[in-house]
Amino acid sequence: MIEVRARIAPVRWRIGLATGLVGALVAVVLGLLTFGVQTTVAPRGVPLALVIPRGDAGAALAPMAQQIGTQGGDAVEWHVVDAVTATELLDDAEVYGILEIAPTSEGLAITTTTSGAVNPSGTQVAEQMLGRAGGAIAQAITQRTGVAPAITATTVHPAPPAARALPLVATALLWIGGLAANAVLLLRFARAGRGLPVGAAMVGAATIAVAGPAVILGFEALWGLGIDWTWGRWASSPSSRAGSGSCRRRCCGWPGSRVSACLRCCT
Repeated sequence: MIEVRARIAPVRWRIGLATGLVGALVAVVLGLLTFGVQTTVAPRGVPLALVIPRGDAGAALAPMAQQIGTQGGDAVEWHVVDAVTATELLDDAEVYGILEIAPTSEGLAITTTTSGAVNPSGTQVAEQMLGRAGGAIAQAITQRTGVAPAITATTVHPAPPAARALPLVATALLWIGGLAANAVLLLRFARAGRGLPVGAAMVGAATIAVAGPAVILGFEALWGLGIDWTWGRWASSPSSRAGSGSCRRRCCGWPGSRVSACLRCCT
């Protein structure tokens, strides 16, 4: 009896160690695929609009506009448009911010505008680039005219902090929910000594693909973010991408990236 217990003790110790290592490995994978992507990805081609006055004032500012177009490198893509077009582009999220130079009774005024409806990462980059460009223009105007222009920062469709955190929260929760659902499903059939049936796998994938985004929508309603969900916005959301990726992996047995590549080639 004592010998049997002595044999069981090392086995339990090894199982505990293996379980801890698996948990750490899962944490590494989740960190790389969720938070790591959010913190290490570099912005590229963030669209910004530049609005300059027409007439003689605009002609005088044309060299500055060309100089601004070179700022930011590959991280920013500038579009020189009129004020009405810039506002429409910002409302449609075609640009992430507006830098407007408008004549006033005291000279020129500089206004930077961002939107809370745009994704948080893009808005953060837009605010930084607009601030730098606005400061450079203000300095150039001051040297030329001797009068420092006023710089005003405005935000349309302001979003609460919870709305800015929603993309990261949705990504993390959907990954964890999908992982937990798959683990429970596999363990359930493994304990019964059976392989995972295709039908059960498809039902599980479809269930988490619907229930996961429903949880995110529930949190959005609970936090009172007031997001106007449209089919286009939903299709581009992390919830939709994670749900469709889970279905592809479960139904086809392929990584979601391979299936996405095949679909892009076929369309």
